[in-house]
Amino acid sequence: RVSVTEGTTQSARDAGAKNLEKVMAVLTDGDTPIPEKYIKVDRLRVEAVEEYRKTSSRTRSSRVVVGYKFSTRVTIRMTELDQVATYVDALLGISDAVTVSSVEFTVAAPEEVRREAVKKASEYARMDATELAIGAGAAGVGRPIRLETSHEEFWGRGFSASSEKVLLSDESEFASTESAFAFAGDGSASG
Repeated sequence: RVSVTEGTTQSARDAGAKNLEKVMAVLTDGDTPIPEKYIKVDRLRVEAVEEYRKTSSRTRSSRVVVGYKFSTRVTIRMTELDQVATYVDALLGISDAVTVSSVEFTVAAPEEVRREAVKKASEYARMDATELAIGAGAAGVGRPIRLETSHEEFWGRGFSASSEKVLLSDESEFASTESAFAFAGDGSASG
C-alpha cells in the first residue's frame, strides 16, 4: 500500500505517484522482475483529511480540512517464494509511505493438489483400518462401507481429509479411520 498525506490534493497526488513509481521499479526491475501481468494497482483515492478543531473560544468544534491523503493498493502475484523477503525489504526501504501487509500464500493448482491429497488420505485411511483390523484379531479388511472426503481451510491453507469405514475380513465388524493432509506442491504468494 502506498499512502501519503500532504497539504494540497496536487502535492498528495504528486508524492503518491512518485512513491508508486518507486514501488513499480522495485517490482519490475532487478534480478527477478515480476511480470506486469502479475501486478495490480487498485483502490486509488485522494481524500480530504479532517480534524475537529475549535475555531474560536465561543464556537463549538467543527471539522476542518488539514490535508489530503493519497492512497492506493498494489497486489502482486509471484511464484519465486524464496524472493518474497527480498521484495518486502526493498519495498519497505522506499519510504514510510509504503507499507506491506496481508502477505498470503496460496496453491497455484488447488484442484490438482486436492486430488493428490484425497488419494494419499484414502491410502493412509485404508492402511490405518488394516492395522486396526489386525490389532483387533481380524485377518485384514474387506470392502469399504462408507467413504467421505472434506476440504477445509486451516489458517488460509487448504487441507483434505479422508475418512474410511471398512468391513473386517470376516464382515461381522468394521473399522473406521480418518486422515488429514495439508496441501503441498507448487505454490505462489501474493501480498
